[in-house]
Amino acid sequence: MRLVFTSHDRKDELVSVAQLRTAQDVARELGNMKGAIMKLGQMASFVATNLSSDIRAHLATLQQAAPPMSWDLVQQQIEAELGQPPDKIFERIEKTPAAAASIGQVHRALLEDGTPVAVKIQYPGVDKAIETDLENAWVLKLLISRAFPGVDPNSIFEEFRARLTEELDYRNEATNHRVLEQAWRGDPCVVIPRVFEELTTKRVLVTQWYEGKKFDDVLAAAQNEKDRIGAEIYRFSQECVGRIHFFSGDPHPGNYIFLDDGRIVFLDFGCMKRLNNETLRAQKRIVEAARRNDTEAMLESMKEAGYVSTDTTDNQAETIAHFLKTLIAPIVEDKPYRFTPASRAEVARFFTTDDDKAESVRKLWSLPKDLVYFNRLNLGIAGILTALQARANWHRIYEAAWADV
Repeated sequence: MRLVFTSHDRKDELVSVAQLRTAQDVARELGNMKGAIMKLGQMASFVATNLSSDIRAHLATLQQAAPPMSWDLVQQQIEAELGQPPDKIFERIEKTPAAAASIGQVHRALLEDGTPVAVKIQYPGVDKAIETDLENAWVLKLLISRAFPGVDPNSIFEEFRARLTEELDYRNEATNHRVLEQAWRGDPCVVIPRVFEELTTKRVLVTQWYEGKKFDDVLAAAQNEKDRIGAEIYRFSQECVGRIHFFSGDPHPGNYIFLDDGRIVFLDFGCMKRLNNETLRAQKRIVEAARRNDTEAMLESMKEAGYVSTDTTDNQAETIAHFLKTLIAPIVEDKPYRFTPASRAEVARFFTTDDDKAESVRKLWSLPKDLVYFNRLNLGIAGILTALQARANWHRIYEAAWADV
């Protein structure tokens, strides 16, 4: 009613205020819901570049500062898992969580020998909450179908279910930590925290604690430092794929700690995906065809990988090629490329616009089950690099990381 009786400029102001209030409400409710629903809010906070910065800022609180569980519940969960109350296991443990996310929250503690550790405790009942979320996932399937009519929402959903179920068992995450710690040992920039296996169970995970800056802190750094950080984050993601074929499918800004000496601590390896060399080789052939501007080879490679139907015609190839080149623009040419909201807006347009070209691409497009998290990784990393507005020669980083594929 207020909009009816106000000026045009005042209308815009009122709409903006209403949207911001809605974003605050949404962040609060998603944070309380935890589980699978909260994960969608986390992803939107850094991937949905079409949202205003104020709205994304509220959703960004879901990355590490969601509403926490009470200290009484923390104590009960630790004692149930480790057999003793926290004060019998740790020299000291902070009652206020250092981070609270979708499945569990982290408390800083000291072991008896003075070693600082991060204690991740799963929310009681979150496994049942996620099970309920997954049983009522018809909305998610509907959104997938609307966005990409050619995609089978059931196969994507089953992959999502499998990874999320694995994530609920912190023993899986401990195993993933060990694999990555060994793979990255000795790297000058990448740090993978040590896992304390004797204190790790299905619902409690204890790892080495690192003190440093958070992602929001480094956004205020000089641009050349943000460029360096972006290049290292991208190198880590691509070497995990190309070198060890094992990568995190849940990248978001809350999973990094930036040390004063320039190193970056990578966190949260509950959601991991392994791909074989044959599957990755098919991805590489698509990129190579795009670089040669060979539309025919590009279409054949995409058919081979399962991104488009085998009965897609050559007449439709140009439309698909245009979309693909936009998607992989940062690695097509051997020259520096800067990620900016404007440079990535064209990608977002294909996911959101109703124009004929974008609609035709979505109807032709498919997404193989095994590649759901590979594409989620690249989409998430692009969101992070856009937030940093990072500039680097991504082509060369990619080539070095995928050299043995």
